[in-house]
Amino acid sequence: MQRKTRLITTAALLSAALLTGGLLATQHYNTQQNNTPTPTTPSDTLPLVVSSSGTDCLNDTVEQNGGWIHIVADGEQSDLTYNMTIAHGQNESIDTQKSLKLTKVRDGVYALRITTQQQPSDARQSKTLTHSGCKTGTEITGAGELPNSWETLRVTVNGTPIRTVHNEGTMPQLRRLPNPINTTQTA
Repeated sequence: MQRKTRLITTAALLSAALLTGGLLATQHYNTQQNNTPTPTTPSDTLPLVVSSSGTDCLNDTVEQNGGWIHIVADGEQSDLTYNMTIAHGQNESIDTQKSLKLTKVRDGVYALRITTQQQPSDARQSKTLTHSGCKTGTEITGAGELPNSWETLRVTVNGTPIRTVHNEGTMPQLRRLPNPINTTQTA
């Protein structure tokens, strides 16, 4: 049942990524037609579509080979999808709007950055995750786009490099990520 739920979630995210790609391609086409430059953010942050489980116990839910990143060229962009589990402290969380960023570091180099944050005491979960042996974490699935000119993508958690992927042309690339990624050891 859990596998079916993950499959449905992944399919939904891939659909959302394709929709996002279509919208971005339309925006790019319209920009080309109007000969006006596409506005960029000062930080060169690229859009992401993200689904997160929220902080929960990971004990029996983490699949050993469940962490991955997939990149495939698709026209003028490369589609990026990923699935990862981040093990973190019980009073930490990952705010997917603030703590998960796909950014341009410099020409050809991009970073998928994940950071954990301390939860304010009034925002902590009402359920207790402190029972014996509970390893807490967050499952994240998402999608985004890179320009086809990308050369390197670095995945980091709390500033620690987890995986570097190099562009090997137009063939799809599937790279494993540690699962879970343990921030209590990387911090």
